[in-house]
Amino acid sequence: MTKKAIYSCLAVLLLVSVVLAGCAKPQPTTAPAPTVTVTAAPAPAVTVTPGAAPAVTVTAAPAPAVTVTPKPAPVTVTATPAPAPTATKPQPIKLRMVAAIAVNEAIVKYADRWRKAVNERSGGELTIDLIGGPEVIPAFDQHEAARKGVVDLMYAITGYYESAVPVAATQALSRLSSPAEERQVGYYDLMDKAHREKLNVRYLGRANFGAKAYTFVTKPVTKLGDLVGVPIRTSRTTAPFAKALGASGVTLAGSEVYAALERGLVQGVMTWISSFHGGRYQELVKYIIDYPFYETNDAILVNLDVWNKLPKNLQDLLTNTMIEFEKGTIEYTQGYERTLLIDMADNYGMRKISFASPDDAQKYLAMAFDSYWEQLGKSLSADEIAQLRKMLKS
Repeated sequence: MTKKAIYSCLAVLLLVSVVLAGCAKPQPTTAPAPTVTVTAAPAPAVTVTPGAAPAVTVTAAPAPAVTVTPKPAPVTVTATPAPAPTATKPQPIKLRMVAAIAVNEAIVKYADRWRKAVNERSGGELTIDLIGGPEVIPAFDQHEAARKGVVDLMYAITGYYESAVPVAATQALSRLSSPAEERQVGYYDLMDKAHREKLNVRYLGRANFGAKAYTFVTKPVTKLGDLVGVPIRTSRTTAPFAKALGASGVTLAGSEVYAALERGLVQGVMTWISSFHGGRYQELVKYIIDYPFYETNDAILVNLDVWNKLPKNLQDLLTNTMIEFEKGTIEYTQGYERTLLIDMADNYGMRKISFASPDDAQKYLAMAFDSYWEQLGKSLSADEIAQLRKMLKS
């Protein structure tokens, strides 16, 4: 083909292209895509084929993908409550109690009733064990054991520790009608204060009241003079009285009295009916001088350090139970005293005797009280003696 022909063809093609470009419909304007969480599909390819002209392919670039990340919904977490702590039950308090005389004697048995009542009413919070009597700790050493906390409680004979707490011995000299009256007139408070200060113990109260001391003899007497020179077993409490009567006071341990009576070393005993019967002295002694004199002289004591550590509810329990038992002690004490007297009369031939002269009877009782107050005057002031004698109507 000649150059002229080639140029002619190119010119025709150029002309056709211009015509076609002018006749083509305008393409619609694509609106912007809304903002949605959609990934736009790629635009279709538009292919224009002009006659014999080579195909021109225009490919629209795909719109960029718009990714919307949804906001996570709030998550509510409910915490499981922790289990409530289990309260630890306090361990029961255990205390030890000793008795100044044999635990089988009637006066100790009433104190033991008090102990058992406290244990039961405490609901398991407190247990008091009665560990024994003088066979565990000698009677005259028990107050020191209570002072030092070797034992926690003590059924005490107050005359046994007169040297440590002189006012304690005045229990025997009370002529009041009841423990309640002793509390009313201030005697209880006086006793408690003295025991706290001098013996490191709490004076809870009386375990017995209403039983009296007597003089028991192996031979009958009809007047005061018949007692002069008679060997009589006495205690610290009754020794001044025996001396005032002109009798020969003999101090013996309780375990030695029966044998001394058998051998005639003593011919009488000054003591309380319970102790007399408990020692079986009625087997050898057949006469009781029927003028009762001293009041029961016993008490329940608690070591002060132990007391101060007890919770208030247990302190109240001990105190209130003691007051309750004091109210019942006269009936109990006098009841067992009558029972023992009947037994000694019916089964051992015990006889009550009295002096021929009423004056002798009055002198006998006056000697009992005056001699002991005189003895206590060695350790108590004259003012204290006067106060106590008035308080106790003694």
